[in-house]
Amino acid sequence: MKGKVINIVGDQAELLLFCDEEPANKGSHCGACQMMQQPTSKVTDTLMAKNTIGAKVGEVVHLELQDYAELKSTLILLVFPLVVFIVALGITSNGLELPIWESAWISLAAIAMTYVVIKRFTKHKTYFYLVEEKTYG
Repeated sequence: MKGKVINIVGDQAELLLFCDEEPANKGSHCGACQMMQQPTSKVTDTLMAKNTIGAKVGEVVHLELQDYAELKSTLILLVFPLVVFIVALGITSNGLELPIWESAWISLAAIAMTYVVIKRFTKHKTYFYLVEEKTYG
């Protein structure tokens, strides 16, 4: 995947993603290049990546995902909240002996609070990093 550096924030670079592969070179990165389709969106996608190569604003760079990024994201965003839900449901229904519908509502509130905490602690977390530097000629 390629992107143009539009901003540097600390040790991270904000990138504007784009495709340069046929047939998806007529729009922003939409995933169509992997499916051999025409892009359907003109929305510009941006993301943050670790600036491991010291890229400057305006440079075109390649970026990749860190090893096991999908697994780490799944654990943080799906498995951890599911465990919180099950534990909260068990504590409220068995420990506090609340009716199941009250236990379910409390457990859903626990999931909501879990996502707020996850959002707060992973606000600047990125699994992307820059691997190669290229400039427009």
